[in-house]
Amino acid sequence: MALLSVPQAELTGSGAGGGDEFGYSVALSGNTALVGARGHIVDAFDNAGAVYVYTRLGATWSQQAELDTPDAAPFDNFGYSVALSGDTALIGACGQTVDAQADAGTVYVFTRSGTTWSQQAELSAADAAADDEFGISVALSDDTALIGAPEKTVAGKTLAGAAYVFSRSGTSWSQHTELTASDAAGSANFGRSVALSGDTALVGAPQMAVGTKSFAGAAYVFDGSGASWLPQAELTASDAADNDGFGCSLALSGDTALVGAPGKTVSGNHSAGAAYLFARSGATWSQQAELAPPSRPSSGNFGHAVALSEDEALIGAPQETVVSTAAQAGAAYVFAGSGTSWTQQTEMSDPHSAAGDLFGCSVALSGDTTLVGADCKTVGSQTEVGAAFVDVLASPPSISLKPSARSVVVGRKVTLGGLVKNHVNGCNSVVIERKLKGKVIRLKSVACAKSGAFKWSWKTPKSGTWVLLAAYKVGATTFKSKTVAVTVRR
Repeated sequence: MALLSVPQAELTGSGAGGGDEFGYSVALSGNTALVGARGHIVDAFDNAGAVYVYTRLGATWSQQAELDTPDAAPFDNFGYSVALSGDTALIGACGQTVDAQADAGTVYVFTRSGTTWSQQAELSAADAAADDEFGISVALSDDTALIGAPEKTVAGKTLAGAAYVFSRSGTSWSQHTELTASDAAGSANFGRSVALSGDTALVGAPQMAVGTKSFAGAAYVFDGSGASWLPQAELTASDAADNDGFGCSLALSGDTALVGAPGKTVSGNHSAGAAYLFARSGATWSQQAELAPPSRPSSGNFGHAVALSEDEALIGAPQETVVSTAAQAGAAYVFAGSGTSWTQQTEMSDPHSAAGDLFGCSVALSGDTTLVGADCKTVGSQTEVGAAFVDVLASPPSISLKPSARSVVVGRKVTLGGLVKNHVNGCNSVVIERKLKGKVIRLKSVACAKSGAFKWSWKTPKSGTWVLLAAYKVGATTFKSKTVAVTVRR
């Protein structure tokens, strides 16, 4: 049975304003979320950027901290990328100047002690150069960080790109190695996206040519199980085509990789997009599945952002039209499966979708919790303020209903008892309804216990057969019990 996505919270930044692009980047680890606002004004500097930390207690999310840098400058783009592992956050500021090298880029490490966040380190490439954009992508796994610099010149090839591995010992971080593609090419943008799981690194090069296919894209796997990080595989789509942008987004979980190709043309729909799943056996990677939503609108950009958690995948399509009046409102899709068998579970969108919101521009997934950014959402009269949405994935609820008696005399009480299983965010109430001559009549809203149990004692008002049911609403979807019949006699 397909999973449900149950809305839990809409996150907004304190003091957020027009142009902040809150939600441009997101990360999630357990009950902690990071949301980047790369356009936030800091100390009167435009686009200096900020990152907001949220924590969950029960089903309630609250802001814990706002992070920025003491050396903020205009167009640093702090928060362009974010990653989170336990109590450590990694934040990219790809527009920062390093040693007079404009847009060389910097990445900041913050750690949490209790509820307090403090800066632990400031990372930059040992060979930092102007326009490298180091920090445009970041990934973090325990004490290892992977950072992309997609516009770096490599062996004279401009925009070939590189990625850097840093490791932590105690509280000190040091550069371990610099990764490049074995077939490095100009304008390949190697490092535009990165993912890290244990000692496996994945680096995207979405503008790499594949055979004669320009900008088809590729992704590179590196193995860090030994003393060095060594190339293990180059991944490409089995149906690679011009301008696919394969590798624009990446996710990695154990021996499974998810690669987005948001530029892919499908059935004549330009930039409809796709996402590909690969699995590793030994040191060999093979394509398992190609994912796509059932409807393929033009320029939906499905695969612009991806996340993966064991047997569930979350894929953003930020330019999808949700309703006819909301072009580029955006959507995100959940798939579940394993091996070669993956099926769509649910489609998510902002309950108040508006044109140009770009819901799905960033996505994160941790266990059964999803986090989706909509960085261009208008708030009040201010444009591109942004928001981020938390949903919980759950099995559909089931509702039981049982009367204390099936046949009673008019005026006697009948107790209707029942249980809502798989309720999410707490079961506040159910509605008891009666079916009569093809109509549904609402009788009573009944409170639920924390367990989902409910009970209502009902005094029968008139004779006849009363066909009753219990209804429980999750978001915009209503689930109902099987009907039960109570005969009321004179």
